Amino acid sequence: MGIGILKNDYINPFVESVCDFFSTMLDSEVQRGDVRLTRREPGGQREIAVKIHFAGMTNGTLVFFLPASTAIGVAQRFIGLQLESVDDCVLDAVSEFANIVAGGAKSRIQAGLDGPPLDLSLPEIIRDSHNFAHIFSRFAWLEVPFASEIGPFEILIHLEMNNQKRRNDESVDC
Repeated sequence: MGIGILKNDYINPFVESVCDFFSTMLDSEVQRGDVRLTRREPGGQREIAVKIHFAGMTNGTLVFFLPASTAIGVAQRFIGLQLESVDDCVLDAVSEFANIVAGGAKSRIQAGLDGPPLDLSLPEIIRDSHNFAHIFSRFAWLEVPFASEIGPFEILIHLEMNNQKRRNDESVDC
């Protein structure tokens, strides 16, 4: 059985990837809030979730939670269209946001470890709050809140590193 991840160096690949996405793809800055361990549903508005599973040397799940206004703002900047409400275009853009961030984190995690490649699932959109409760019923999560001019959002991370060793334990901010 693997070890649960609680150190900054396991969060850093996700934080760095979020920062890179906002900087390069959205021409925006993002600030990371205080990371905390949680076993309950995250605070704030939980209108849209995107879930991605990891498998390989690292097993776990990454969940992005965005209020509708943040999802619309991300989509508008990402695809360059004026959008008024959450539609398929917004959901596709938010899925791609999650996929790019997860892919960036995957590359960073693999660079710091020896072992088999890490596989990612396709992003899964969840809009039913009943399903949000199901997500949280099984694990303790690292909750990483973010703030930006586009709007707030949070990512929740549950990983098991299968006893792999990482290089450092210094926190990263955007």
